[in-house]
Amino acid sequence: MIIVFNKEVNGSSLTGNVAVTGAPSFSTVLSTDKKVARLQFATDLSADQAYTVSVTTGVTDINGNALVPDISDPDNTDPYEEDFLTAPSTADLYDPR
Repeated sequence: MIIVFNKEVNGSSLTGNVAVTGAPSFSTVLSTDKKVARLQFATDLSADQAYTVSVTTGVTDINGNALVPDISDPDNTDPYEEDFLTAPSTADLYDPR
């Protein structure tokens, strides 16, 4: 999984401020341009499972400025939160005909 930012981020600010609800533990690797964070999970995500990825205002750019909350959702105080669903297992897709 990757998260793309429009500014260079402080890599150390990602720790504890990026979460994937219900997912196994993960490490975060920041690209050399400091705009892409790659989440590397300790184990595979479960098939056909809903997850929520959240990035809090604790993530800062290289100048120490916090991310701005998502203004399109007035009830959301975090700058980014998104739900996603993983694909079904390959066993569920197999058609023995």
